[in-house]
Amino acid sequence: MQSRGLTAEVLVPKEFVWWTFLALAADPHSPFHRIRFVSQLSAASDVAIIDSRLLPLDDTLLCQKQRVAVLLWDGYQS
Repeated sequence: MQSRGLTAEVLVPKEFVWWTFLALAADPHSPFHRIRFVSQLSAASDVAIIDSRLLPLDDTLLCQKQRVAVLLWDGYQS
């Protein structure tokens, strides 16, 4: 982990933005220097936190990240 902290991009459906924010903010030991909620992942972050339903078909961008967290929310119909 770098001393400056990690930059994370979060890609979740709009209905889960608030819950995701609360979960990330509740961690007192969070390694993140900056967390951005985005509508599309970019190469500008160290970490991708992504809803399982929004995983890209082409995982090239995900392979460039230091870490990838896939969120599996309870209550999905499928």
